[in-house]
Amino acid sequence: MKVGDRIVTRIEKLVVGGAGLTRTPYGVVFVDLVLPQEEVEVEVTEVKKDYSRGKVVTIREPSPRRIEAPCPYFGECGGCDWQHITYEDQAEIKQRLLRELFVKNFSYSNLWPIVASPRPYHYRNRVQMSWGPLGTCYRKKRSHELLPVKRCLIANEAVNTHLESLAQQPNPPQAVRVQVAKAGVENGTGVFSFSQVNEGVNDRLLQAVLSWASDLELTDFLDLYCGAGNFSFPLAERFSLVSGLGVELDPHLARRAQSQVYERKWRHRLAFHCGAVDDFLCRIPTSEGSLILLDPPRSGCGERISHQLGQIRARSIIYVSCAPMTLLRDLKIILSGDRWKIRRVQGFDMFPQTAHLEVAVQLIDRTWSRANLGS
Repeated sequence: MKVGDRIVTRIEKLVVGGAGLTRTPYGVVFVDLVLPQEEVEVEVTEVKKDYSRGKVVTIREPSPRRIEAPCPYFGECGGCDWQHITYEDQAEIKQRLLRELFVKNFSYSNLWPIVASPRPYHYRNRVQMSWGPLGTCYRKKRSHELLPVKRCLIANEAVNTHLESLAQQPNPPQAVRVQVAKAGVENGTGVFSFSQVNEGVNDRLLQAVLSWASDLELTDFLDLYCGAGNFSFPLAERFSLVSGLGVELDPHLARRAQSQVYERKWRHRLAFHCGAVDDFLCRIPTSEGSLILLDPPRSGCGERISHQLGQIRARSIIYVSCAPMTLLRDLKIILSGDRWKIRRVQGFDMFPQTAHLEVAVQLIDRTWSRANLGS
């Protein structure tokens, strides 16, 4: 099989990353924008040693679960994967894929139900686009080619309104980044404060973390990759007798978080350190009553930090990840000893209409759990 060949095949299932998987006489082929059991004609676009990729030419037998995508750019734009799937089915697929990953890697199947987004559309408070001859653009699917987009259905109304105003400028920027938060609108090409793109789901994630920590009898918490304090401030507010420390590499975000500490007069309860997490963990002692919370970038925390976490003195670790595959890689290292066990796993659909999923995993110290929780 070579690029340009066409085959007729039936889609077996959707896999991590959002594509459909089909097994052909020539090997496994991944196909975007399909549903299980659909018969499709596919043109091969890429051939690798272990698999190939293809694009749909014709859907010969569409699934009865297929719906019409509301966005005129869907299929060509690289932003969304699943607008042809009902939101209820999207959540079910993500739950299945997450359970399969944890069963396969850890023999763990007791996942909590996925937390759905209050808004399947118009949820993003931040977008990053490029400027082309015809205005604001996203990239085309699996391409660097620009696609002009006037309005984005997964961006909230404030973001779309601001994009429209940028289009009226005589000399618009070549790179367009717009973030709408409670503090107002940020746009341009410089440093942006990080915030979760879906405020509704982020609120539910925060409530879950607070609930998971409620029976731990904490003495302190350590918030790694803390940004501007998304988790630190709610934890400090809920557990007023517990001291907290956030660690963030970005000096802009660390300063912003520390300024909030001064404004709230919480200097005796909460502090922020600007620096690398791995260097910090080597120097700062923790206690048997510590909660370690981490929300690293998509690349995960890596081998060195995972080994440190596997041996660290603490009561619980809560690992929040936007990349399930790097999460699994890190958890395998953290769980390689006999100190930690999985207590809870839950998905949070931060990114409706896409195959991406935010995942939170709570680990608990085995000895403390047996003595205090009976498990």
